[in-house]
Amino acid sequence: MLKFPIMKKQSHLYFLVPGIAIVWIIDFISKYFAQQLFTSPVELTPFVTFSLSRNANLAFGIYSPMMLTVFFSIVAITFLIFIYSKYVQKKSKLAVLTFALIFGGALGNLFERIFSRSVVDFISAMGVPNFNLADAFITTGVIILIFAHKKVFLTPKK
Repeated sequence: MLKFPIMKKQSHLYFLVPGIAIVWIIDFISKYFAQQLFTSPVELTPFVTFSLSRNANLAFGIYSPMMLTVFFSIVAITFLIFIYSKYVQKKSKLAVLTFALIFGGALGNLFERIFSRSVVDFISAMGVPNFNLADAFITTGVIILIFAHKKVFLTPKK
């Protein structure tokens, strides 16, 4: 089999891009079904309830004008792209998974905000304000980064 140098160098993108797409699709489908199924609250356990709401604000319902919310989202995604391209260990499967979770979740919420002016939130757990799977993916990715940063990051090339 022929090996092209550019493919080897950029092979992490062959996993990152589909990973982002999968996270985004799962988020989109979950929001669609939440709107169809959770017209009234559904208690899954005493600690977890599915309750449909729309959030036009920042995370945890923090108020922000829509244009500012979209601006902050775009800045955060741009910052993540910079961090990924400059500091991330591209050979690390954990790094690819982590950034796929964060990028996919962030893009899912960003596009929903742009096109619907709010996001669908439907999970309520232990008193935390309603959230969605995109929020859960982002949070999971950030937690992985915190605990596994030495396996994910390298020092930048000089």
